[in-house]
Amino acid sequence: KLKVGLFDKKSFPRAKPCGDAWCAPALNLLEEMGVLKKMESDGIIHSVNRGGFISPFGYQCINTDGAKYGTVTGCKTYAIKRYIADKYLVDAATSSP
Repeated sequence: KLKVGLFDKKSFPRAKPCGDAWCAPALNLLEEMGVLKKMESDGIIHSVNRGGFISPFGYQCINTDGAKYGTVTGCKTYAIKRYIADKYLVDAATSSP
């Protein structure tokens, strides 16, 4: 049986100081871990319909027309509260076979 250790610099749950936006790279990781599908089925995530951001590397996801994803890069963006995401991540880690 696999034993799981969870180590983090901060205690859980955490606040996400830059907001609740999760863009494609982070969502891809959540999907690979099987967490995103569970969040979607539980209805706790929301597609971002308006707003935007520019990363330090210059990647942009800007949308003002109400389309589902950013119109500049077509990036998938969801709003997920960090403390909720942390709970799902901990649950996934501790329930691994």
